Amino acid sequence: MEYRIWKNWRRKSADGVPLVMLFLWAAAHPPLGAYAIIQNFNVPVQVQPQVFIVLCMICWSQTAYYQRKWPVWKASLAGLGIAGILAALESVLIFGLRIPYKHGVSWPIDMLSIIATVMLAIGLLPPYWEIYKCKGRVVGLSMRFLTIDILGALFSLLALAVQKTWDMLGGISYIVALLLEFGIIGCHLVWLFRTRKTRQQAKNVGLSYDEYVQADNKEANQQRVSSETHDPSQDQEQQTQSDKEPQFYSVV
Repeated sequence: MEYRIWKNWRRKSADGVPLVMLFLWAAAHPPLGAYAIIQNFNVPVQVQPQVFIVLCMICWSQTAYYQRKWPVWKASLAGLGIAGILAALESVLIFGLRIPYKHGVSWPIDMLSIIATVMLAIGLLPPYWEIYKCKGRVVGLSMRFLTIDILGALFSLLALAVQKTWDMLGGISYIVALLLEFGIIGCHLVWLFRTRKTRQQAKNVGLSYDEYVQADNKEANQQRVSSETHDPSQDQEQQTQSDKEPQFYSVV
């Protein structure tokens, strides 16, 4: 996520990053963070949700500023406000559910993990919709960003694995995120394979893929319009007139 923040700042653009996705990612982590703290996971696993919320809200504010054209103060205050609400929610969950958990009531925190997993999965659905609209192409989410995020999930999964006991629900949340992100990368690899010839043709003429496809579509549309506006009856009339004209032959 930090790479995405830096990239947004450098390009002064946040195209391809849905606000809904960032919000859902951030909103999924208070339950996940509360679950990790109550279960007393390894420190990196407990800290990771808090850091991720902060990074998500910074990226969310950038997207609101660059994409939605919000004023800086409005985007910043909105990001801080949402982050504060999420932090308060996590605190309430921790202090509210820790006591029942100590008395052997575990189903409430199990629900936290399930809710977090579902929200993480829903948060990764908008990129799939964009992929569908772009015919398999991943736009806005760079492979570097996805790779860094996948590595973060892998390290969190490894941190769970080296604990004394393996937590199934906690592991499932990271596994779901990994599978969905691998799916995004897989879709893009398939798109790269399908468009390899077109991209090579674009490269040969010194154009980007989008420019080449746009020019090709424009030419096809012009040909279609030309064929639609062409009246075959005019050709027939011209042929009839030429048949009626007297033919002169030279006699040698």
